[in-house]
Amino acid sequence: MLGTWLGLQTSLRGLQTAQEGINTVSHNIDNANTPGYSRQVLDLSEAQAIDMPGLTSAMAGQVGQGVAVEQIQRMRSSFLDSQYRDQNASLGQANVEQSTLSQISGIIDEPSQTGISNAMQQFWQAWDTLGSGTNTDSLSVRAAVLNAGTQLTNVMNQTANQLTSLHSDLDAATTNDVTQVNSILSQVANLSNQIARVQETGNQPNDLMDQRDELLDQLSQYTSFTASTTTVTNGGVPVTTPVAPGTITYDQFTLKLTGDSGQITVIDGSQTDFTNAQPPRNLVGSLSAQTTVGAKPSTQVSITQGGVPVAQLAEPSGELAGYKQSLTDIQNYQDDLDNLAGALANKVNGLEPGGFFSGTTASNIAVQITNPSNVVAGIGPGDGSIALQISQLKDDNTNTFPDPSNNGGNMTGTMADYLTAVVGQLGLQGQTANNTVSVQQTLTQQVDSQRQSVSGVSIDEEMTNMISYQQAYNASAKVIQTINDMLSALMSEKQS
Repeated sequence: MLGTWLGLQTSLRGLQTAQEGINTVSHNIDNANTPGYSRQVLDLSEAQAIDMPGLTSAMAGQVGQGVAVEQIQRMRSSFLDSQYRDQNASLGQANVEQSTLSQISGIIDEPSQTGISNAMQQFWQAWDTLGSGTNTDSLSVRAAVLNAGTQLTNVMNQTANQLTSLHSDLDAATTNDVTQVNSILSQVANLSNQIARVQETGNQPNDLMDQRDELLDQLSQYTSFTASTTTVTNGGVPVTTPVAPGTITYDQFTLKLTGDSGQITVIDGSQTDFTNAQPPRNLVGSLSAQTTVGAKPSTQVSITQGGVPVAQLAEPSGELAGYKQSLTDIQNYQDDLDNLAGALANKVNGLEPGGFFSGTTASNIAVQITNPSNVVAGIGPGDGSIALQISQLKDDNTNTFPDPSNNGGNMTGTMADYLTAVVGQLGLQGQTANNTVSVQQTLTQQVDSQRQSVSGVSIDEEMTNMISYQQAYNASAKVIQTINDMLSALMSEKQS
């Protein structure tokens, strides 16, 4: 009778395995559109055979016991995950820089009828008109000079103020990203503890691991990081060789961010705990944003441990890296406008007795003369020599400016030449940013498609698996029915 009961037990395992397979297929189909979900499959193996003495000879033989479910395995590629997060971080940085450069371009707005270059051209023309013919003593023409000067300084002031406002917006966005990163780190630390607790019981926390991977994908948008897991025994000893069957192991998850002094641990796997402590004990670091004070305030991001800054975040990529570079870009263009405003004020004031402009930066330059009669056109009535000299500054190519396209280098030329160089550099940066975003979008989508080919759920494939498990279930049930019929026939024979 051992063979009969063994057959029943073997078929029962077949039923249970098929049922588990159908449950897994159902779980896959239900989560086909769930972000971050990884397809799950049964990891099957032959059940351990049993010895049957004298089965085929005097020596003990073996009889199989059917199938065994080793685990429900999630289909995931750690290599593709790492590749995706690297590309996603680069895409996050590129998107921020592209958006910022686009906004800077809209603020500077060159060439246009409302930009600095047109206002400067009108300013030079007003002086030329004042110095020509009988206009030198005309109050209305002098008033036109003041009006043209005011229009020019207003455009400069407005441009500088808008750049300052954009700088403040990016400071706020940086702080918001820091908040998001800290929230994700806390969730990842909690999930890592939950995963370890489930693994310690001998189970496989596939759905929790999917949730953690989805959070890591989100984290990669903000900053680069290094994540690793170490499998340890229940006593916390790292597993370096295959363990004996039945040995309980769990994973210790560690995450590091890049600081200016090297890699800094913010989630420490060695402090994995099972106590539900809040904040989680394995969360040993976070980010902090501080706005510096001074003439050029800016937001700095630090990595903290125990609430104490230990390093500046050195973002290789991600939105935070994009904001850092964008803040630098804004400051550079503010400096460019300040250079132009300073040259304009110094050159004109050097010719206009008493000075025409106050201030030497784009944000504070202004026309200080309020009465048209105080505008000096020449050395006496009917003389327009000073006005003509000022108008000819538009052609003065002896000015020296920092070269926008050559960091640390200089260029010489007219004020218009310098503004053209600034706008040209902005256009070049914008074009480069657009190309970078396009390339990164393609790379990120390609890697994600490769990930989906491994982890994604195919409804057609799942339906095929369901039919396969259904047939296996029916076959096992048929074997049980057959054995039942055999037993019934045997019992009937005995009774007769």
